[in-house]
Amino acid sequence: MAEKRESNTGLIITLVFFILATLGLGVSTYYGFAEQDKLRGDAKKALDDKAKMTSLAQFNKAQAALYWSYISNNDPLVNPAELQTNYDDIITKPTSGWATASQTDPEFARTKTRIENLVKFNDKLANKKATGTPNTNLLNLINEISAENNLLNNALITAKNDKKIAEDAKKAAEANAVEQIGNAKKSYDERFSLVRKEFSDYKSRLDEKSKLVDPDALLEELAKNKRADLEDEYNLKKKNFDNIQAKTTDVMRKFEKENIELKQQKRDEQTLDGKPNGKIVEISGTGSIVFINIGSFSDVRPGDNFSIFGTRGDGKPKYNSKGRIEVISVLGDNLAKARVLFTNDRINDPIVKDDFIFNYIWIPNSK
Repeated sequence: MAEKRESNTGLIITLVFFILATLGLGVSTYYGFAEQDKLRGDAKKALDDKAKMTSLAQFNKAQAALYWSYISNNDPLVNPAELQTNYDDIITKPTSGWATASQTDPEFARTKTRIENLVKFNDKLANKKATGTPNTNLLNLINEISAENNLLNNALITAKNDKKIAEDAKKAAEANAVEQIGNAKKSYDERFSLVRKEFSDYKSRLDEKSKLVDPDALLEELAKNKRADLEDEYNLKKKNFDNIQAKTTDVMRKFEKENIELKQQKRDEQTLDGKPNGKIVEISGTGSIVFINIGSFSDVRPGDNFSIFGTRGDGKPKYNSKGRIEVISVLGDNLAKARVLFTNDRINDPIVKDDFIFNYIWIPNSK
């Protein structure tokens, strides 16, 4: 019995150690797998963060390339094909992986709005098909505005000089008229003083002779005759003075008329800086398309812009532009098709056939 009890004790001890070993192995195995799951989660999160950062970097690169194409066409950041893809991904429909991933970023929507506002700011910034680049850029627009501003400043300087010349001529004419009136008055005063002196001398001689005749009767007769002579001479002097004054008035009126004509002439000359480039020869049914009488012979090209001027009664262009057109295709040596960009008053002053077209900076046969 004693040997059997000892044998059971050994078995129990063995079983206890086996259970403890099994529990230890289970616990260590559990913690090992838990650590591996954590490492896998961290690795996945790192990959996701890397993908987001890569998408954000590609999105920022696409933004920079598009913004640069609107600022300047010098030293582009990407090639035209990639720029077109960037434009489509942001503006039209996202297809690239980075664009799809960046749609939820608030900056993606703000970038789209900014580029759309650039196009709304000026229709020349609209993008060309298949290139992704705008028709022009802000640098070119600034240069164009600067050139137009220089032309306007030169025209203003010319107008100011012409105005000064006209004012100087007016002052000279006024001074001359005043001088003529002063000389006439001086001559009249001298003659009048001379007549008074002659009358005084005559009266003195009459007084000396009055002792020989009836002084009262003789004086009355002489005074009557002299009064008539003085009245005739006064009327003659007054008539001459009135004639001089009338001539002076005529000179002033003539000067005013010439001044008005000069201003009108200068205004006519400043209406267009040179002769009109051409005319509108036909208008489409809706009025949105027109045909002009300049074409390949004058090297006109699609994209060229012209202002529209109506015709006055004397056949010359009016002073103010009524609208603007842009050439869309050249049809012949002296024929091109253009679209109407805008009209100032389509109802009361519409674009009609034979309206003049003009561009201050466009020169025929000059690239």
